[in-house]
Amino acid sequence: MTYFGIIEKIWEVDYSELRVSIFKCKWVNRNNAMHEDPLGFTLVDLNKVAYMGEPFIMAEQARQVFYVIDPCDSRLSMVLQGRPSGISYHNDDSTFDICETPDFHNE
Repeated sequence: MTYFGIIEKIWEVDYSELRVSIFKCKWVNRNNAMHEDPLGFTLVDLNKVAYMGEPFIMAEQARQVFYVIDPCDSRLSMVLQGRPSGISYHNDDSTFDICETPDFHNE
């Protein structure tokens, strides 16, 4: 199950021979603050939070995303995935270019 949120604090716990990074997050409510638009983009309302009793995750459990304000509704943010580290970034047919998105406003 996927959750979206914003990191509020980062801790590194040092157990002598082992270091663990922990994130304290503010989580978006999955029940009423997330949906998918007709083009398949995930939209979230970052002001509707939940799960305050369980704010912590280990860094290994997280994946970086970016939030871009939805131009159609400023209360919502579009979730965009970051590029995973360690992957070569050659331009091929598997990459998504936002410029290739059809313009539905001219129909």
